[in-house]
Order: sequence, then structure tokens, then C-alpha cells
Amino acid sequence: MTLHLVLKYKYFDMIAAGVKPEEYRERTDYWTKRIWERRGEIDSVCFHRGYSSVTIKRRVFAIVEDAGMEEWGAEPQTLYYVIKLEGGEK
Repeated sequence: MTLHLVLKYKYFDMIAAGVKPEEYRERTDYWTKRIWERRGEIDSVCFHRGYSSVTIKRRVFAIVEDAGMEEWGAEPQTLYYVIKLEGGEK
């Protein structure tokens, strides 16, 4: 199953360039139902650059609960659903 996510240009460009190997979503009821409860079904993510027609697709390596990197948009000391993209599992 492919998950579709809209990103700010900055984070889209970082993923497209291979600089950002993961994407974060808050642990809310909405994202729990959409991502966490379906993590075994999600095998790829289609990222949308804002609400433009520009997209990229990446395979998912894993979906975990973890803290994110501040330089990649995460708040300090906050747990997220972290979508780890293939090739960025280091």
C-alpha cells in the first residue's frame, strides 16, 4: 500500500536530495489510524511537494516510534511515528 503525504517544500527537497532519510508524523489519533495501525501494509510513500503536482515515491524500510532530528523538523524530546525510507536505515 502506498501512503500519500504532503510536505513543505523544504522537507520534500531534502528527501528528494537524499539528505533526509525519514519523515515524521505526530502521534495523534488521526496518524495512529492512518500510519501506526497500518504499518504492516505500508510499503511505499508518495511525497507531494506542497499541493503542487510534483511528487516522488520512496520505499519504506520501517515505521517506528522514536524521537526525530530537530534539523529535519522534529521538536526536541517529542516522540513521533518515524517513517524510515529505504536506503536511509543507517
